[in-house]
Amino acid sequence: MHPKCPWILAASKDDRSNNFKVKRYCPVHKCYKTNKNKLCNSIYLAKHYRDKIVCQPNMKVWELKKLIKDELDIYVGRSTIHGARAKILKEIIGDVHAEFKRLFDYRDILLQTIQTNPGTTCVVKVEDQGEGKLVFNSFYVCFYAMKKGWPEGCRRIIGLDGCFLKGICKGQLLVAVSKDGNNQMFPIAWAIVEVENSFTWTWFLKCVTHDLELQDGRDLTIMSDMQKGLLKVVSEVLPESEHRWCARHILANWSKDWRGLERRNNFWRCVRASCVAELNFHLDSLNMLGNGICESLLRKCDIIDNNMCETFNAWILAARHKTIITMLEEIKVKMMERIGNLREFADTWICDITPISMKVYHDNMTQSIRCTIKWNGEYGYEVEDTSLRVVLKHCVNMQAQTCTCRSWMLKGIPCAHAIAAIHFKNLDPINYISHWYHKSTYLKAYSTFIQPVSNMQMWPM
Repeated sequence: MHPKCPWILAASKDDRSNNFKVKRYCPVHKCYKTNKNKLCNSIYLAKHYRDKIVCQPNMKVWELKKLIKDELDIYVGRSTIHGARAKILKEIIGDVHAEFKRLFDYRDILLQTIQTNPGTTCVVKVEDQGEGKLVFNSFYVCFYAMKKGWPEGCRRIIGLDGCFLKGICKGQLLVAVSKDGNNQMFPIAWAIVEVENSFTWTWFLKCVTHDLELQDGRDLTIMSDMQKGLLKVVSEVLPESEHRWCARHILANWSKDWRGLERRNNFWRCVRASCVAELNFHLDSLNMLGNGICESLLRKCDIIDNNMCETFNAWILAARHKTIITMLEEIKVKMMERIGNLREFADTWICDITPISMKVYHDNMTQSIRCTIKWNGEYGYEVEDTSLRVVLKHCVNMQAQTCTCRSWMLKGIPCAHAIAAIHFKNLDPINYISHWYHKSTYLKAYSTFIQPVSNMQMWPM
């Protein structure tokens, strides 16, 4: 406000009524609006924009200046903004150092056998640089709730992925994620490391192998993106496991040369084909969309989707901006709440089969209408499928619960051909859905809870 402007409002708080009493007021304005405010100083800015700087510690002064102008419509000088940013970063760095110093205390709190989470694995690795100076190297945690729930309620599929930490704490987060009976992510273990390389992946995978008793990885499928060195690490740590690459990332590389929605749709039809005949049919369709297109794809064809890891990384995005213990606690709390929420979610199901498997079942049921049945008088059926442009004849064995399309064996849900055969015998196909999709199995995955822990201020020194 201009010094010569007569406008004034003077008021004070009345102690008796707790209201404000206006003592002097002149409503006449004789000055123009200005975009400067003395109260918008470095102290105010440090308080008002602390959360944004914590999430984006590398934010430039000019970026913060523009943000202030857009939000407050106030002009603030560079020196004021620089001072506010310096105050915030000084506080953050103090928090970072304090939290790194208490990582061993955090580990001990998590490992307390009675009060918190019995059976949990938590490892803190540091490097001794002499004279009592310890430098952080890595942190690993696998809660007993996930360690117990995975073998009882999840199929033997584990996705591996890594993502960058976004805040002032640099490094990477390695994760091992599976899927529950409703095809939702089931985070198993996670670790903070300095960099993602063969050494850190070997250490992380050995920790997971020990906690889940994977031994040599027999009957286990590992899914991953194309991380450097991970293929070799998996073959060394889990030599009997089956390693698959993520179709989404293969598509990203492949579509650089072969663009278009029709090609993309045909790509996914090829990926989801469950037998050679169906794959060849879709490859023929794809081949008509470009010369050499199939040769380019088949070099990297045997793959599946790793979106469960990407879902987890996105789910904890906000936490990845925080300091180390704050981040780990936010992830733990999200997991703790998730277990309770998913147990309540099971109460909303209309039957004892998971909703996602019921959707697949209903889709197969619709497709089964196009099937023609021939019965051999025992357990065998010839099923003609006319859902594609070419007629495919499949063989279903009711006793072995197999079909030559392989979808029934791969998914554990009766395929369209199996449903047609089951209906031919006047039986209920739902009874042939694998136990992995039953509510009882689903609840086993979440039978153990993650227990809360007190915050850092409550820990013993």
